[in-house]
Amino acid sequence: NPLLDRLVGYAVRYYQDFVRPAKTYRAPTPEERAAFWERMHSVLTTAFEVYHRYRDGSEAQLNANAAGDVMGVENRNADVSRLYEETVAGIERARESLDENVAAGQRGVADLYERSRVSIGLTLAAAVALSLLITVIISRAVVRPLESVMGFAERVGAGDLSQTLDARGGDEIARLGRALNGMV
Repeated sequence: NPLLDRLVGYAVRYYQDFVRPAKTYRAPTPEERAAFWERMHSVLTTAFEVYHRYRDGSEAQLNANAAGDVMGVENRNADVSRLYEETVAGIERARESLDENVAAGQRGVADLYERSRVSIGLTLAAAVALSLLITVIISRAVVRPLESVMGFAERVGAGDLSQTLDARGGDEIARLGRALNGMV
């Protein structure tokens, strides 16, 4: 059937149009993930090292305070304050690095969601169009011939025996038409 062949051709082309965008989606590669974790490791290692120096300086300051060494406490104040600020800055850099990578992941998920949403919408539209097309084909193949047979039967019932029914094909409706023609 040429109409059915055309429909199958359209369906194949639409399917290919749906699949093509999915093939362009690119998930982060293992190398990109490894680079992210390497950056995080570097930032956290640096922050951890600074924190240890801060902790050691604070302990020395507390020990000096416990020993009553006011000058020892005062001499370490500037260094401990600087190390505290570096520790806070290191934690902030780690948070920013993590935020960047979370945002990149969210963008990837949002992109995938949008592509999926569009693909589902297009698939739904294609399914509706295909169902309408199948309805038209069924109407032409079944309903119209049945209406023709019904009209013929009504004319015969009204007493018009001068006509015959065009009964082509081998389906049940054509067989019914030939049987009705044999009756008149």
